[in-house]
Amino acid sequence: DTMIVFTSDHGDALGDHGLSYKGYFYESMAHVPLIVRGPGVQSGVRCPSVVSGLDVVALFYEVCGVDPPETLQAVSPAPMLQDGAASTRDAVFCEIGGRVMVCDGRWKYVHYATGEAELYDLEQEPQEVDNLAGRQESAPQEARLRGLLLEHWLRNQSQQQIPTRQPQHPFRVALEREFARQGR
Repeated sequence: DTMIVFTSDHGDALGDHGLSYKGYFYESMAHVPLIVRGPGVQSGVRCPSVVSGLDVVALFYEVCGVDPPETLQAVSPAPMLQDGAASTRDAVFCEIGGRVMVCDGRWKYVHYATGEAELYDLEQEPQEVDNLAGRQESAPQEARLRGLLLEHWLRNQSQQQIPTRQPQHPFRVALEREFARQGR
């Protein structure tokens, strides 16, 4: 009856790309493990689909039988746990301090507030050294991913103000009452 989820926060560069800290979207910093075991989870299967860290939150809501808040920008990866060939999203998005990223598993596009960009074909060049942004031959991929970033940003603008105005989820309120009753 127990599901075990192993994952981690993003990593540090540790010298990759000449960086000693985090805050960029190179695979060594953005690609984190996600290992799940438990009831209904297919054993020994590696799923190549992209998953956002937020998707783990949606999985927890689903497993607990609780409806997630409407503001949760996540898709439960539960179908992938039963079928390693399944996919629940076409791309993942990240943002931090004037930098945004979209990755569809093969292509990764990063855009900076300065207007600079990075584009990598992770299948052909997983080291992310040869920046393809601005090159004629990769213009279609760059335009497609840039469009996905814009759509994602526009779709989520209305959500970014809501979390501070909505009351806590009833499940959370009940948990906090129980903890208070127990003196925790």
